[in-house]
Amino acid sequence: MGVYLNNFLDCGPCEFTVPAFDNEQECTSYSRIDSQISDLVIVPIQAPDPFDWTGANPVYIADTINNTVSSLDYARRLVGEGEVLAAESSLVLLPRNRQLVSRRAYTLVFRVKNLEGNQYEFCKRFQGGWKMFRFYFLTVGGKLIGPVGGLLPSFVDCDFPLDPTRGGKEYAEIAIRYEADGDADRASAALSDPAGAELEEWEECDACEFCFPPIQNEQDCTTYPQRDSQVCEVVMVPLTAPDPFTWTTGAPVYVNDGIDNSEILMAKAKRLVGEGGVDVPQKSVSTLPRNRQSVERRLYTLTLRIYNTGGNMFALIRHFQCHWKLFRFYFLTVGGRMFGPAGALSRFLPMPLCPWKAGAGAKSIST
Repeated sequence: MGVYLNNFLDCGPCEFTVPAFDNEQECTSYSRIDSQISDLVIVPIQAPDPFDWTGANPVYIADTINNTVSSLDYARRLVGEGEVLAAESSLVLLPRNRQLVSRRAYTLVFRVKNLEGNQYEFCKRFQGGWKMFRFYFLTVGGKLIGPVGGLLPSFVDCDFPLDPTRGGKEYAEIAIRYEADGDADRASAALSDPAGAELEEWEECDACEFCFPPIQNEQDCTTYPQRDSQVCEVVMVPLTAPDPFTWTTGAPVYVNDGIDNSEILMAKAKRLVGEGGVDVPQKSVSTLPRNRQSVERRLYTLTLRIYNTGGNMFALIRHFQCHWKLFRFYFLTVGGRMFGPAGALSRFLPMPLCPWKAGAGAKSIST
């Protein structure tokens, strides 16, 4: 039924036995178990299973999860908030108008709010469509979901939306799809983090070599800052202007006088201040053999709302309505991050909309 199908059902439609279950179902004393997903355990193919399954319930094996190294010989643990969406069922038609669900596609959506250190780089690994791993996930109610050895993914992706509202926060949203004949096994289990350790230095690996950057062991604490995600500045670099940042140290350093809004010959970068965000991208998904899928392209939309439309600012904004695209750009958030590679981002299609609000005390804005 497919190399990526996870098999869980041990009961067939022709041989069915009903397991024993509670007679008292109307009482109010039974506990309802919290369902929110709190932990995602990633187990690379060459790494050992982090759980011992010899007993009635799986038991965590010490030192099998290690977030502090880039080796694929260890499992990884991410802490966040998630859910499993209702399954998409594939129906097959049988004789005599009968139908049967041949497979179900489940999507795990997991939101990581701690993007400090290498957490951001770690989550970006999922954007590459890498699927050489198995995984488990745990719920707040203490359930571990997955069979012995873990679940096998069929599709992996990650988004980093930037909430444009004031006070909006950064987060990563990981999506992992897995196909199965039914719902996954669940057992009572708990994780124990290894002792905190210093993170090793990490360097980007080659395109054909895959590694995970070291990430933080302590992810449950409340002391990490969740940075504001609202976009507050856009730096436009005309194609005739030099980059206003130097990248010799790996991190951008502003070049003195590299930005000059009063210069009209497009020989200097320009800076726009406002409020904005980046929408979840539109994705082009290609279908591969064996029902695999991969994201080959993402289309992001940056929106910046400019409140200062006086003077020449209005004339500048109208340049965008003329579809002027002879520039590259960076953007910065209230939380202190700058987005863009060395040399800045390529533009695609600026599409400003200029709503002119009516009413007493209303202000004009540009988007």
